[in-house]
Amino acid sequence: MLAKAARRFDPDECRKYYDKRIEECGDALVVMYACSLGEKAGDDDQKGGYYSYNLLTASKEWAEASTLQAESDILSVVTAHREVERRLEGISGRRQTPHIEKPRTGPYHPFCVAEFFQGM
Repeated sequence: MLAKAARRFDPDECRKYYDKRIEECGDALVVMYACSLGEKAGDDDQKGGYYSYNLLTASKEWAEASTLQAESDILSVVTAHREVERRLEGISGRRQTPHIEKPRTGPYHPFCVAEFFQGM
């Protein structure tokens, strides 16, 4: 547990892996929508939009749980979006179904990168 508490993000390394993944993605475009056509995106007075709140919360939880078995961990926009879809099923009662437009195959653009260094 002490080792986990000592982990810190290395912003320069995160940026390096983020930029590298962007280059690997080519000219593809990914568009993430908080809801599908004909629906309204829900929100909360305290948390804001259901989609954006859950996207940021899921990404933070992913980074905190990252095991870094590779040189870095990358959460793609597609994986992040799918996690929000799963979370919103229970919250919105299927009145808000997020939608994504993406290429058929990856690599997909990064949403979050975890690269840690051990430090004080």
